[in-house]
Order: sequence, then structure tokens, then C-alpha cells
Amino acid sequence: MPALPFLGAGFSVLSGVAGFQNQRAQAAYYKMQGNQAMAVANEEASRSRYQSKFQLGAIRAQAGAQGTTFAGSPMTSYLESAKQAELQAQDIIYGGFLKKQQANYQAKLAQRSGLQSLFGGIAGGVGSLATSFAGGFGAGSAGTGGGNVYSSLLSSGWRGYD
Repeated sequence: MPALPFLGAGFSVLSGVAGFQNQRAQAAYYKMQGNQAMAVANEEASRSRYQSKFQLGAIRAQAGAQGTTFAGSPMTSYLESAKQAELQAQDIIYGGFLKKQQANYQAKLAQRSGLQSLFGGIAGGVGSLATSFAGGFGAGSAGTGGGNVYSSLLSSGWRGYD
């Protein structure tokens, strides 16, 4: 019978360790998701810049075929298009950055949850042991499951120091 408190405490600690490992794996998954979101955003921005360069090159070729020089109004329009294309690429990267930040936040929450699970398991095991051993120090508890010292004093008629 004395092995049961240790067995219960062991299971409680093992449960806490398993929860900790599970949350650690979840945190790693969230970090990987964040890194992947950033990589996708960088690739999309690169693709957007490439398409913009292609379109701007087509505009320059069309203007050159018409015999128009890039001075004044057509040049201003071309530069504005180039700026807008770069802003679009930067917006894509910023969106990826925000997704990465969100995933990192989720990873931190998972890590904290894992630590809480670990400490909860340890505290549960210690509490289980403390409860089982605290009951063993009461009067009449030699295998009978009796109460503690205070209940035996009160039941014997002791009224304190009068």
C-alpha cells in the first residue's frame, strides 16, 4: 500500500513532462510556420518586383517605339508606376512579417503553457505525496485511516487552556 502514493505522484509528474514536451513541439511548429510565412512573403515580393520590371520595361519600349522621350510627363508617370510597384512589394513583405510575429507569439504562449503543465505535474505529484504522508501522522492512523491529532483531542473532550 505505501507504493500507491509514489505511483500517483510519478504519474502526475509524467503527465506534466508529457504536456511540456507536447507544448514544446507545438511551439516549434508555430516558429516553423512563422519562418515559412516570411519566406513565402519574400518570394511573392520578388515575383511582384519581377512582374513590375517587366511591365515597366514594356511601357518604356512602347514609349520608345512612339518616338517619345522620357522627359516631363511620361517620365513622371513611369517613376510613379515604379514607386507603386515597390510599395506593393514592401506591403507583401510586411504582411509576411506580421504573420511571422503572430506565429512567434503563439509559440511563446505554447512554451509558457508547457512550463505551466510541467510545474503543475510536479506540484500535483508533491501534493499527492504530501497528502498521503500528512494523513499518516494523525492519531489512530496506523492502518485504520483515522483522523489527525486535533480531531482526536476534540473528541476526547479537551477544551483547550481554560
